[in-house]
Amino acid sequence: MKHISLFFFICLLFRTTNGQAQAPVTYQAEAGQLVAANVGTGAAGYTGSGFVQYLTTAGASSVTFTVNALAAGPFGLKVRYAAALATERTMSVYVNGVDVTQARFPATLA
Repeated sequence: MKHISLFFFICLLFRTTNGQAQAPVTYQAEAGQLVAANVGTGAAGYTGSGFVQYLTTAGASSVTFTVNALAAGPFGLKVRYAAALATERTMSVYVNGVDVTQARFPATLA
């Protein structure tokens, strides 16, 4: 099994309504539903109870969150991460089972 050191720390979901930004909701990645990944604690700088370590090659690992939005509409997503890789990693972002975008995660070597 190949270890891929891509660590997701925090996902912030936020929405702007009528020009007013609402307070963001924080989702700790380690609290999500993990597939082909585990929770690590061996690196400094994470928040929550740990960070997600992907254990397989691209396409097989995932973290899933259930988000209960108060209303339909566009939301922003911010991700705090560290990627101890030599190259950039691209991952899909799904909403309601639909691949809505490819997110690029440059190497941080952290």
